[in-house]
This record gives sequence, structure tokens and C-alpha cells, in this order.
Amino acid sequence: MKKLLLVVSWYCVSALHVNAQVTNDDCFGATPLGTLGTPAPCPNGIGATSTFNNLTNVNSVTEQPYTTLINCQPSNNTPMASPATDVWYSFVNSGNEVVITINGNIVQPNIAIYQGTCNGLIGRGCAIGGGNTLTANFDQMVPGQTYYIQISGGSPTDQGTFNMTLQNINDCSDCLTASNLTVNPAPVNGQYQGGTTVTFCYTITQWEQQNTNWLHAVIPTFGNGWDLSTLTNLQGAATCDGGPGVWQWFNNVNTPNGNGILSGFFFDGDIVQGGPNGNPTDNFGDNCDGQVSWTFCWTITAKDCPPANQGDDLGIIIDTYGDGETGNWTNIACVSDPVYQFNASLSCCAPPQMTQLNIACFGQNSGSATATPVGVGPYDFIWTDAGNNVIQTSTNQTGANTVNNLGPGTYTVEVTDQNTLCVILCKAAMVT
Repeated sequence: MKKLLLVVSWYCVSALHVNAQVTNDDCFGATPLGTLGTPAPCPNGIGATSTFNNLTNVNSVTEQPYTTLINCQPSNNTPMASPATDVWYSFVNSGNEVVITINGNIVQPNIAIYQGTCNGLIGRGCAIGGGNTLTANFDQMVPGQTYYIQISGGSPTDQGTFNMTLQNINDCSDCLTASNLTVNPAPVNGQYQGGTTVTFCYTITQWEQQNTNWLHAVIPTFGNGWDLSTLTNLQGAATCDGGPGVWQWFNNVNTPNGNGILSGFFFDGDIVQGGPNGNPTDNFGDNCDGQVSWTFCWTITAKDCPPANQGDDLGIIIDTYGDGETGNWTNIACVSDPVYQFNASLSCCAPPQMTQLNIACFGQNSGSATATPVGVGPYDFIWTDAGNNVIQTSTNQTGANTVNNLGPGTYTVEVTDQNTLCVILCKAAMVT
């Protein structure tokens, strides 16, 4: 008997990558919109509006798992519709703020903004509209950087054509005018698995001293999905003015001017009191203006994953303060500076472990595949072939599930956990 070895390669991906009906149905196929108009010099700061007509999410496919964000505008406590039928676009930014407007036949437009790459998207915020329209502002954008826009309706059936405008703006009244965040590792589909440890580095690259306000504090606020007891590797920036001050992390600082008790990076010690004394509120800030480079880093771990924590907030909001707000300077400014928003949520879903038995002989249907879930059972399994025909269904299983008598082809298993919170799709490609 002639033997032919068939290799079964397993990969957990969204159904979108296989069955996409429109070319921009995922990030990898995002339609490029080009570079937005450069804002006019201050004090105007307004850029030209870029208009894109006759766009559509009709015939897009709901991928699984679905890329989604939480804490959407305008209420900041609402998640995006998930799942929905989404389409993707990309643009190159030219200012520190972008205004996005959508009008058309999508009843409840949902949008999300991401930076990074399609293999490592970093959520920067989302917004939800209504009545066939949406307008949203996104701050702390980096000129020259490529961003991705995810657009959907409020449900899988909310589809239609729409028009979109994008406009870059530079807010000329801010102290903080440019910053960026690096994240390692990046979230997957807008989520982290429970217990994931992540390192963040936040860099301020442009600071304009309104009312002679020097940078005095950088305060990250963590969503409830983070385990605050794991906050480590707190690295303050190097001082830029050459003075005796240092950047350090302080807990529970009782700040002046009604800013409350804050924990974060503060500048301690300068020409007012000669050096660090453990009280950052009795000094000025770090005296640099214009192009700067202040970098602040920390490491933190997502909470562990009982089902009750599914979807918890793993976002981080980073706020900055001038020394007129939290220090010893008497002229207040910077109070309207935009915050930097990182957006992610906690996932208690993990792809199943996949194993296979290769086909022994040419012409036989002797292959098999096994999916071993990682999470909380019992589980339901649905196996389908390349034609989307169901070949095996198993419900209320406590562990692994095996499908037998497989021939060459592509097979999919959908695994759902006990709370129907986790639906994972994996595919097997049998090739000679």
C-alpha cells in the first residue's frame, strides 16, 4: 500500500480570514485613505477635511473571535457592539487630534481607533453613534503614524452604505501636545488573557509651557481588570533641565488646587527647595519646553480569570499635570489637556490545544483531530468541513473532543464554554 503523509496544521483565527466577502473585512485588508490634511499653524490649528463617500459594510462577515473595545464615547462605560459586521480603513495622521464623522444607512455606527500593526493592534478608543450618524474626537495622536479605523453597525444585521469625514486638528491651548505609548505584549482582538503581564512605556515628545507651567506629574489610572498589587518596574523619566530634581513614583499624594489624592510619577526637588525631600507638592516641575523626551515605564499583570471577571476593564488613562496644578507654581494652566487612553479588556477565553492523527494511506479517511479546551467547562463542540457542513456536534463535554474519519481538507471546530462567554474558532488545513 502506498503511504502518503498528510500534515494537519492547526490555527485559531477568525472566520473572516477564510470567508471574507469584502476586501476590507479585516485589519489586514484595510482600505488606505492616505495622509490627512496638515493642520494650519497655531493659533488656528485646523486642518482640511478629507471626505470619503459611498463606503459600505454590506456583505461583511462577523469574525470570531471579534476584535472589540470597551469604554466607548460618549458615555465612556459602554462597549462596542460585539459581534457585528465590520469593515476597516487606515490613514496617516497629521495632527494631535482627529475628528471622525459618519453619516448614512448604518443605524447605530460603532467605530474604534487602533495604532500598531494588524498583528498587534493597540486600542486607542471607540465611539457609538445613533440615528444613522456619529461624530467623535480622538486625542493624543502622533503625526506621521498610521492608524486603523474599525467601523460596524450596532448588530450583525445593521449594514448599509455611509459617508465618512476625517479632520486633523492641533489644539493650540494645550501644554501637552504630543505623546505616545508602547505596549509589550499588545492585546489580541482588544483583549488580554487573565494573568498576562504587560510592560508600558509612555513618552511625552511635545510640551508647551502655557502660563509658564512646567511638567510636574504623570498619573496612570488603571481599569478594574488589573491587579494593582503587581505594579512593578516603576521607572521615572530622566530630568531634562539639569537641576537637582528627580522623577519618582509616589503613592497617595495629597495634591493642591482640588486635584485630590493621586498616585503616579511626580517631579520632586528643584530650585525651590534644592533637592528631593519626599514631598513633590512643594516644588516646581521639570523645566523643558517644545520638543522633549520624557519616558515613564511600568509593568502590571491582568487579574486571574474566574468567569465573573470576563470583560473587566484593562484600560489605562494617562493624565499629565503642570506645576500650577499639582506643584508650587502659582499660575494654573494645562487643566484642559487631553488624556492618553489605552483600551483593552480581560478575556477568560483561550484557544484550545489542538492535536491530530495523520492519514495513514492515500485515499483513506483515517485522519482525526482533537480539541482540548483551556478554561471552564463543560463545553459544546461543533465541527464543520470546508463547505460549512456540520460533521459532528458534542454538547456538555467536560474535556477534550475528537472527530474521526477525516479525509484531506479544511476543518473547523467551534468551542463554547459553560457560560457561552467564550466562543473560539480553530481551523485545520490538511495538505499533502
